[in-house]
Amino acid sequence: MTTMAFRDALLTYIGQEKDLAEAESDRRKALTRDEKIGEGLLLPDLAIVSSAGGPDNHEYGFRFGGDRVRLRVGEVVSIRPSAAAVGTAVKGTVLEVSFDTIVVGTGKKDLDISLLHDLETVDSPLYDGFLSALSDIGESDPGAFFLGLLCGACAPSDEPVFGPSTEALDLAGGYASVLDATQMEALLKTARQPSVHLVQGPPGTGKTRVLSSLAASLSLAGMETAVVAKTHQAVNNALNAVVRRSSGLTAVKIGQLTRSEGLDPAVLTFDTFGSYLAWRNSGKKRRLRTDVVGMTLNAAAINMCLRNTGFKPETVLVDEASQIPLAEAAMLGGSGAGSVIFFGDDRQMPPIFHPDLKRDPLSVSVFSRIRKLYPDRCSVLGVSYRMNDEICSLVSDRFYEPYGVRIVPSSGAAPRRMTLSRSSDDERIEDVFRDGASSVVSLNVSKNAYWRDSNPEEALFAAALCGHAMKAGVDPADIAVVTPFRRQVSLIRAALGKAGWKDGDCPLVDTVERLQGQDVRLVILSFSVTDPAYYASVREFLQDANRLNVMLSRAKEKVVIISGGLVRL
Repeated sequence: MTTMAFRDALLTYIGQEKDLAEAESDRRKALTRDEKIGEGLLLPDLAIVSSAGGPDNHEYGFRFGGDRVRLRVGEVVSIRPSAAAVGTAVKGTVLEVSFDTIVVGTGKKDLDISLLHDLETVDSPLYDGFLSALSDIGESDPGAFFLGLLCGACAPSDEPVFGPSTEALDLAGGYASVLDATQMEALLKTARQPSVHLVQGPPGTGKTRVLSSLAASLSLAGMETAVVAKTHQAVNNALNAVVRRSSGLTAVKIGQLTRSEGLDPAVLTFDTFGSYLAWRNSGKKRRLRTDVVGMTLNAAAINMCLRNTGFKPETVLVDEASQIPLAEAAMLGGSGAGSVIFFGDDRQMPPIFHPDLKRDPLSVSVFSRIRKLYPDRCSVLGVSYRMNDEICSLVSDRFYEPYGVRIVPSSGAAPRRMTLSRSSDDERIEDVFRDGASSVVSLNVSKNAYWRDSNPEEALFAAALCGHAMKAGVDPADIAVVTPFRRQVSLIRAALGKAGWKDGDCPLVDTVERLQGQDVRLVILSFSVTDPAYYASVREFLQDANRLNVMLSRAKEKVVIISGGLVRL
């Protein structure tokens, strides 16, 4: 396929995505309030239990309940008083979702804290920016070479057109004392600014260390560098690592200020690229070249591809690239960057595609696509600083070694064990935490053989395990309870509540999507299903290797698998 034919195929694909999204939006708009509640699109009658923030960034905490909470950090919601049939709604951004509270940032918009409110998910179509950015790439434009790489029409280069920066390579070499051998090899290869390269970071192997070291080396050498990811949270995490890696550079986040939660205070924030340029040109900052500029993929389409903002990075670092669809990443060619480096792991969570497009050959991550075309253009990190030896061995054997990758634990992580001094009257709990017990424990606690997507027996036991661990001194933030089903999430949360645990005292209880990128001492998995007929209908979902990998590999010391014996690892 020629480069332009590939571009046209991508444009057709994104157009189909847009049509499907608009059809779904129209369907949602036609739903009644009760129907929206039933589908989890609207959370009704929420009380505001907290409020904070200054005049430019209000934050409100809403108390919620029920089993259909789909909101995630970074999503946009519409907020309206529950009693108002009509009227102007306020848009907000979800900043935090905890045990029974959702914190939303509304910018400068005030809410009446004496009223109950409805929170409704808002469609956020991003397709027009991607379509425009791709459409603008002509056959003779610099972006055509990047598209050619993605379709195999062009051969990747080991170095940029004018050769690598000697200074950047020297700076990269200075990190040898803080990086392991596989990290250092990846850093030196990417510091040469190849036209395209992958850095695969299996769980806990430190891909963010490599990304931050690379960004610092390039920026301090005077190279214009951008950090891009699909979500605001991923951008924030990467920029945090950059400013902590070197105090001699400036990191900048472009995007809505309400989506800067968790961002290191050392990272400068601007809501638009224009405001950043105005600040830079005001005399406080004279050079753009020494800044690391971070933004989401959608913002990159606007600021690096469509608008003549003056920012033309020489290198673009793309984080969490295994979760970015090929069609969306393709527009990065419009940035004109000579080198695009992708960080990710295609053995973890993939992008989410519309069911009607799931089997389309273009429904792949950009990471997987490049790896398939150019397997020798991938540096693999091989030492996990998170998992102990038993958990690491299981994860490596089950999810990586069949694909030619082996992970070993670091000397510091390998001997980690969870030992609790507190005893339990429940022999099952006693066995889980006894001295010498395996770091990966699997057991069946269900007497009923026909549970489906909610299992009260497993919920009670999961809550009891959490309670025992927390009473023994394990921080709630070091425990995660993961289940494939939202109804089971609700049951486990309710069981913790009935056991007397309050919101701030509870661990994370959610589906696996919330767990990507996190690590804890103890992971408890509740698969819920004991009904063989129902299991057969959801088997592909439950046995998905990428999801299982993320579930297991978040744990540092202990994994407890509660299952009816149907799910096989």
